[in-house]
Amino acid sequence: MSKRADLQGVRALAVSMVIAYHLYPPLLPGGFVGVDVFFVLSGFLIAPLICNEIERTGTVRLVTFWTRRIKRLLPNALLTLFAIVIAAWALMPPYRWPTIAQDVSSAALFISNFHFAASSVDYFRFDDPPGPVLHFWSLSIEEQFYIGLPIILLIVAKLGGARRFHFNVVLGLIAAGSFAASIYTMQTDQAAAFFHTQTRVWQLALGGLLGINFAIRTKVSEQLRGLSAWLGLLLIIYAAFALNDDTPYPGFAALVPTLGSAALIFGLDATGLAAPVRNVFSSGLMGWIGDRSYSLYLWHWPIIVFGQIWKPFDIAGMLGALAAIILISSLTYSFVERPIHFSETRSWKSFSIPVLGAFAIAIVCAVSAVLPALPQPEGSQERTAAIASATKDLGQNYTDKCHLEFAQLESKPCLYGATGSVHKVVLFGDSHAAQWFTPLAKAAELNGWEARLWTKTTCPWADAMIYIPNRKAIYPTCNQWRDETLADIISYKPDIVILGQLSDYRGYLYKDGVLKGQSYEQEWRAGMLKTIERFEQAGIRVAVIEDVPRQYKSYKDCLALGLDGCGRSRAEATAAAARDTAFLQGRNVRILQLNDQICDADMCPASRNGQILYRDSHHLTATYASSFTPAFTELLQSVQAK
Repeated sequence: MSKRADLQGVRALAVSMVIAYHLYPPLLPGGFVGVDVFFVLSGFLIAPLICNEIERTGTVRLVTFWTRRIKRLLPNALLTLFAIVIAAWALMPPYRWPTIAQDVSSAALFISNFHFAASSVDYFRFDDPPGPVLHFWSLSIEEQFYIGLPIILLIVAKLGGARRFHFNVVLGLIAAGSFAASIYTMQTDQAAAFFHTQTRVWQLALGGLLGINFAIRTKVSEQLRGLSAWLGLLLIIYAAFALNDDTPYPGFAALVPTLGSAALIFGLDATGLAAPVRNVFSSGLMGWIGDRSYSLYLWHWPIIVFGQIWKPFDIAGMLGALAAIILISSLTYSFVERPIHFSETRSWKSFSIPVLGAFAIAIVCAVSAVLPALPQPEGSQERTAAIASATKDLGQNYTDKCHLEFAQLESKPCLYGATGSVHKVVLFGDSHAAQWFTPLAKAAELNGWEARLWTKTTCPWADAMIYIPNRKAIYPTCNQWRDETLADIISYKPDIVILGQLSDYRGYLYKDGVLKGQSYEQEWRAGMLKTIERFEQAGIRVAVIEDVPRQYKSYKDCLALGLDGCGRSRAEATAAAARDTAFLQGRNVRILQLNDQICDADMCPASRNGQILYRDSHHLTATYASSFTPAFTELLQSVQAK
């Protein structure tokens, strides 16, 4: 299939969506579907090459086929990975080096999609900043497709199935089986459904089916094909704006950009109605971007990640990153990708190029393996150790397993302080309540109170249905646990219940879909009032702890590098907490406003006087939280005095 200028435009559309989404997600919340467009286009272009060769010669010259793929893809990819290792050594704190080394090796070996699927389900890694190699997951799937498809079709041909019919059957079975696997896996493991080859290859197979049957377009009217091009483009645009990080994906939602891509490709070269679309996609600008789409994809993500090590981009930062992406991608396209791709390969060298490719992969893996063992800058080991210690600085309630995780429902009777006392206090909520266990337990013991805990991960005290974004699933055990716990607390008859929760559950609240904007605020506030009213009706006093300021996810990098001023502006860090506090003020609840002690006038620091205050971006360390014992003592004493 000869090179088509309009298909370069499809590449340009795909990579532009991905870059826009990664640079500024609100601009194009579903821009990640650009990867789906790439998948369909890759299958469309590659499958006919293999099938045509089998029909013509009865076989596939595997070494020759893979040599072309190696020359096209490997040099720029390995250069990118090598640059990432160097940049990580120069710019990132040493505590991140081992993870980056693993990520780079998995990418060089074309298995990063499985590697990231495994790590993405790690709750503790979910809070870490994204790594600079994450985007290689889609390239790994494509490489696996390029390795596996010619072997499968060659086997079919050797078994006597060397006709177009057999190829359609094989690709159809791959597409159907993979799509079914995607739908099934979405119910059990969304990360696997997103990253795994077996749940994504249907998109490439669908493109392949279109490619090997593309000749049928001559039997379809130009008018219908023009409508197909417009419909496909509209479906892709719709997906790019309507889908977002909260959309369960891929699943059925992936049909929109996938079918849209196929429809666009099918009708793009039609005359008449499709002409305006084709003219745009065949334009010089789209061709220029499309030619460099692979380089742009490779380099855009590490530039964005390294550019935000210390704080997120502002507008100037985004524009600077975009300029760097275009410049570096253009240089590597002109001096690495294009010269090697179009260099002449003599027949005797066909076997040597895969060997050279394997050798280059081994070098990159070896270089990445050395990264964690490199000498660390002065003081970095101490800073890294301090961060590691802070990360594990949890209260006794975690050691005693009194804080429930996702699947747990049964709360054990966790009593602290002066057990058996007539004065009783309850701490109730999610992990943002659990972080205050240490000062409350100390205050209870000092003042002769019995303290009891009821806390559960990502389960707020506000009466609301919760959706877990990184699991792409509803959290049904939360509502059941909350209802049962409310009844238990009321039966326990404490003098006061102290409520704590994450103040910003945007993207987590669910009611006929994930709630946003005003609908979120209404549902969230109604949920808070409903729980508070239950306690009021039972005659139980209520205190609400204002949520802690939220740090940037990159605060650990800042601390590990020994930089000054690690923290976040107070206005940004406390915005969500301030909204909840303003709503609850004037109601019959006591609000513990502790953020004046955590923050300075304008900044909420991540550390103070050499002490790290946070164990992750939104939880205090138990050691630092214990310094608030006087505030809880004052609360208990004021209740006892009434």
